[in-house]
Amino acid sequence: MKKILNIFNSYSRILIGIFFIAKKQNTIFLLYILNLILNVILKLFIRQKRPPGSYHKTYGMPSGHAQAIGFFLISQIINKNKYWPLIFIYSLQLLHSRIIKQHHTYQQVIIGYLLGIITGYYSLTLY
Repeated sequence: MKKILNIFNSYSRILIGIFFIAKKQNTIFLLYILNLILNVILKLFIRQKRPPGSYHKTYGMPSGHAQAIGFFLISQIINKNKYWPLIFIYSLQLLHSRIIKQHHTYQQVIIGYLLGIITGYYSLTLY
């Protein structure tokens, strides 16, 4: 079971992207990609290392997984998806797994999650 969760977490951003395409929400998908680009740019500027014990060699602040799921969650709330509570529960599991596996610190995960929610909210309500 743990291995299945690891695989699912590894590909969560791709799965979220596929969901947007499948729903034909091209504008939201584009905004989602811009959110991911923002994450890469912020990591290059902030340059905060991951926690000790992490095997990743890239920077950790903000967490890209947390930012992606935050954006996805708020997009589903704005679009009145009746399953958003399930997405919220999944998002908490994803955040927890990023910390437990030592991929990120609490701070990196919380900042990423809030950043995804904020950028999602503003980009989706302004477009």
